Amino acid sequence: NMTLPAPPRSGTRWISIAFVALLGGCGAEDGAATAAADVAAGADAQPDGDVSASLDAADSTTPAIVLTSVGATSGPRVELDAALQADETVTVRVLVRDFDDLYAIASHLTWDPKALTLLEHKGHLMMLDSGYNARTLIKPSETGRLLLGAARFREGGSPWAAISGAKVGAEQWATLRFKLIAETAKLSFEPTHSLAKSASYEAVATGWQHLTLQRTVTTSGGGQ
Repeated sequence: NMTLPAPPRSGTRWISIAFVALLGGCGAEDGAATAAADVAAGADAQPDGDVSASLDAADSTTPAIVLTSVGATSGPRVELDAALQADETVTVRVLVRDFDDLYAIASHLTWDPKALTLLEHKGHLMMLDSGYNARTLIKPSETGRLLLGAARFREGGSPWAAISGAKVGAEQWATLRFKLIAETAKLSFEPTHSLAKSASYEAVATGWQHLTLQRTVTTSGGGQ
């Protein structure tokens, strides 16, 4: 099972370093990663824009793919917001919503590699605020598993100052692009490898959505 390090009182970067190292170890069971992205805030890093910005709409191609997100729609949650592109790839935004006090979050997103192929992945910085920096880890494997992690840490100030959790209304954790290579597929978070922690190191009850992808043959008139 996955555990997160308790927030130390020190105002150093220890939090993100320990968190990233810990999450990297959790993914070792999956074999060699095909690629990994470790996103850290810096002089050239900018917060992500409005996550409500729409993705490109798919053309009315044949066949079409129906995308259905299932799971929590209120309270602290992680959503899978998907859109079909004109080339019949599927873009999925992993969104973190409605947390009042978030210090760190981690999960394993899984799928059947015989049904879905991960083409691209990108991590985004979250939980940024005055006096705070952040780190995001995104690490895929060849066995249909994506390790996701994010944590914030204090920059400057007293080394004994307590860390505060972030109030997150809607922030983007990752952007993924998939190719459906079967008739149906499912993207889901593993419950035993999913958790969120507050600044007091208490577990935050979190809803985790899953996404189903269904290929359907359509005509220009909308019939089947």
